[in-house]
This record gives sequence, C-alpha cells and structure tokens, in this order.
Amino acid sequence: MFALSKWLGAAEEGLDESLEYSQYCTGDLKTKHHDNYEELELDESLAYKKSARLKNAYWIPVQDNKDALKKAIQTYGAVAAPYYQASVFEKDNEIKDGETVKGYECCIYNATTTAINHGVAVVGWDDNYPKENFADWSDESNVKQPENDGAWLIKNSYGTGTIGTTPIGDEGFYWISYEDISFNNNNAVVFDFETEDVDKYAHNYQYDGTSSIRTITEDGSIMGAAVYTAYGCQTIEAVNVAVESVDTTIKVEIYTDLEDESKPNSGNLAASAVTEEPKSFSGVYTIELEDGVYVEEGQSCIISSPQASPSLKAVALPAHNPITKASSKSPFSR
Repeated sequence: MFALSKWLGAAEEGLDESLEYSQYCTGDLKTKHHDNYEELELDESLAYKKSARLKNAYWIPVQDNKDALKKAIQTYGAVAAPYYQASVFEKDNEIKDGETVKGYECCIYNATTTAINHGVAVVGWDDNYPKENFADWSDESNVKQPENDGAWLIKNSYGTGTIGTTPIGDEGFYWISYEDISFNNNNAVVFDFETEDVDKYAHNYQYDGTSSIRTITEDGSIMGAAVYTAYGCQTIEAVNVAVESVDTTIKVEIYTDLEDESKPNSGNLAASAVTEEPKSFSGVYTIELEDGVYVEEGQSCIISSPQASPSLKAVALPAHNPITKASSKSPFSR
C-alpha cells in the first residue's frame, strides 16, 4: 500500500494489451501457471497512467472483526486477504443445491498452521455454508472439520481454467471456512481508491514506497515528522499518514520558515487538522486541510503528525528513511 501511496497504478487494462490479465489465466493452468509461467514485461510508463488514486487503506484483523470485514466488502466490493494454500487443506467435493459437485480447491479449511503463502480477494460470505464441505487432511489419521457452519467467498487469481481436466473452483470462486486459522490469524486489507477526481492533487512529496516498514512505538502518544523542500510555488492541501495502532486519533501540523530542521515545531504553525473521531483500524489515511498552506520554491516545511491511541496505549509510525532535508515528488500538494 505504500507503493500505491506514490500514485503508481492502478492502470486500466484498456490502456495496453499487455495489461489484459485474462490472457495469462486461460487454458490448462497446470502447465500455464506452474510449469511455464513467464514474468510479465510491462512498460514502466503505464504505472503512471492511473485510473484511480489511493486515498486510504485499512488493515482489518480478521479474528473477532467479522462484521467489520463484511461491512468492508459491502462498501468497497472486495478486500485482500492472505491464507495458507496447500492441497491437504482442500476438499474437492462441494455440496451445492443438494448435489455433490467436483471442483479443484472448492473448499479450504486449515486447522494446522497460521503461516501464509497466498493472497486472494474476499468478495462475499455465507453464514450458513455447510461445515461438512470442509476437511483438513494434514493428518489422515485425524481428519478435522470446522465446528460450525459459515464461510467466506473467495475470488482467486488462477482464473477459470483447469488443473488437468478438473475445473478450478466454481467459475474461479471458492469458499474458505470461518474457522481457517491461517486466514483468521492475519489482516485483511481494504484499498479505498478515488476514481472520480484522480488528478485532484498535482504533486506528491514523500519518502515512502517500499514493501517493508519499521515502526516507532511509544506509550500514549507519539509525534513523527518529515522535512520537505518545495521545488515550486505550491499549496499543500492534504497529508498522508500511516499508523499501525488501532483506535488512533491523528492530528496533522504543518510548520514553515523553520529555524531548526531537527526540531519539528521550530517554525511557524501554518495549518493543522485533526480526525473527528479515532480511526478504528491501522492503515494509511489522507487527512485533508480546511485551508491550504502556500509555500514558495526552495522553502522548507515540516509535516508532523501527533497521534494518540488511548485504548492501546501505543502508537506506531512507519519510518522508512532518516528524517533529513530532501526534495522528492510527493504530503499531497498542488
């Protein structure tokens, strides 16, 4: 999600035939996907021809947040989630409309490991999906089944092809039990994209954009800051902040005319904004300013984000790079 915060992607398939995903997921997937699958070679410029801009992203712990996950699916259409993919956790036979049908990995249930090795899109659920459709075969002398009915509807990335002559799931969809411990032990991710006003902001100052993060943790509250130098006369209109804690109140402050760049509040407080209510989940949030802050070319400014998390007593702020004076394309500005 930090890479997406740089406004890379998401590009529409219609931009270029090389982006048409369906061409890579047809035919016999046993050959196509496992034995002879070539890495895509795409023109890097396509990454900047975005049809959507990431506004917010949320990490939702699956365990004990079933209702929140359902609401996210209803609101955004799908959420991303990881689980452990292995044939010993698959049951090919599915009872559908009173009849037994055959499909590769129709039903997934893992009662053995919390590890993950695969990611999918969660697009629906059925609280009454029969528990008899699932089985953990990792120990054939002690085959396990869920205690209760209920499952998430999953859209996989393997398409609608076949493994040999066996179809993959039900037209590419399958079910994973509510009680799968690998799925439950991890976070689902919601990507909240803006599609109607993609070019609302013209510039994006930031140091993020990697797949890994380091965190800074304190009890009660924390303040992190980043220093940027304007490379043009611009107006700062919003700030992007990442937090790893839950129930977090975020307050953004912008200082200009800095006396000491090692001290975040050494300049003039030009603007501030605070979230109206604590953010329920960790993630990446865009905080819009009521009044923009005008900066001239060459002027340094500090974006700081004091935060508080009363329920958790700890707040973590991703810190990807040393906080030093730098000029970079990207908080959002125009």
